[in-house]
Amino acid sequence: MKVKATQNKCIVEDTIIVPCSGLDEVAEGYRRYGQGILEMENAPGYIIKSGNHTSIGAVINYCPMCGTDISELLHKKKGRGK
Repeated sequence: MKVKATQNKCIVEDTIIVPCSGLDEVAEGYRRYGQGILEMENAPGYIIKSGNHTSIGAVINYCPMCGTDISELLHKKKGRGK
């Protein structure tokens, strides 16, 4: 179940990213093809599919809307958390 974002900053809780309202408005669910800011398919996080990165996308480690560092979640998933 997707939590509706109402805050000005993204929140990283355990293995979940609760997006800020700006990211929530522009992010779309995972799609194999297309462009935009998309949720990752098999991991919590977001990718940008645009320009030369439309086939696989580029993982973003911060929110482009509020600037919150979301890379902490990726590090926790790989066992490198703080």
